[in-house]
Amino acid sequence: PQRWRAEVRNLASHGLRSRSPFTFSPGGGVIAPNGTCAVTLSFTPDAPGAPYGNDRMFSGTIAVVAAGGGGPGAETTRELRARCWADGSFVRGGDDDAGISSPLPPSVDAVGLRTGLRDPRPRAPYESVELTLPGPIRPGDTASASLHVGSVKNADGGGSNAEYAFESFAADDAAKGWSVDEPSGSVAAGDGKKVTFTFAYPSTPRPVDPCYFGIPETVRADVTCVL
Repeated sequence: PQRWRAEVRNLASHGLRSRSPFTFSPGGGVIAPNGTCAVTLSFTPDAPGAPYGNDRMFSGTIAVVAAGGGGPGAETTRELRARCWADGSFVRGGDDDAGISSPLPPSVDAVGLRTGLRDPRPRAPYESVELTLPGPIRPGDTASASLHVGSVKNADGGGSNAEYAFESFAADDAAKGWSVDEPSGSVAAGDGKKVTFTFAYPSTPRPVDPCYFGIPETVRADVTCVL
């Protein structure tokens, strides 16, 4: 027989109480020779975290430790990462989800989406998501990348549709070649919708663009998403 236990280490939690949002059932026991044991891992936070940015996620390390019969035993670890949104709708899939972590300001009442790195115009504090398109590209080429708008389904299977709307690009950004395929829509509870942003550099650069003179440039744009 093999005795084992599971534990969470290095916990980073945004909950209201000190309890871990990650729980196991069972949390340990004895496995018969040639036997197996199914363990259910649950994520049950008591408060939402700041949802955007990897450094704001609920996280920890699960360690499954098997007794070694007098020796050090065997240990298997896996990283745990989870998000909890205060509202039923959310945006995911930006650079932070690709493993690039950066601190972000707290959300107040608007969700801002940035498709570049330019400093945003002064406005109320908002959450920001950075989305970097693949490149470099040449005049006449295009580059695209996508975000996903989602709607949370309750544990009991309920929920409501999430409505979203991306505001229009500024006139100068649109003239440079920025576009979005589905700027507004509805997402059913438990589902997600892919929204693709495309940058199509004009085949003939404008005289005001550095590329007109053969100089490489980084093109950025801001767009706001209202959920």
